[in-house]
Amino acid sequence: MSIWTEEELLRHIGLYKTALEDLATAEQTTFEGITLRRSQLPEVRKQLQYHEGELERLRGGHAIHVVNFGSVR
Repeated sequence: MSIWTEEELLRHIGLYKTALEDLATAEQTTFEGITLRRSQLPEVRKQLQYHEGELERLRGGHAIHVVNFGSVR
């Protein structure tokens, strides 16, 4: 069971997609009072992936969450 509604997830996905588009051509973007900088692109992508996974899970699919533990020596 998700803590999100489908409407909330779609809204968040839209916001993060817009942020990705904006940051492709600008150093920073602001939405809903939050300023994001190009250096934060990895976090924007991570949040987008998370919300897309939650939406998939909510719709009855199986979300796969990828975790990167860094390099193995």
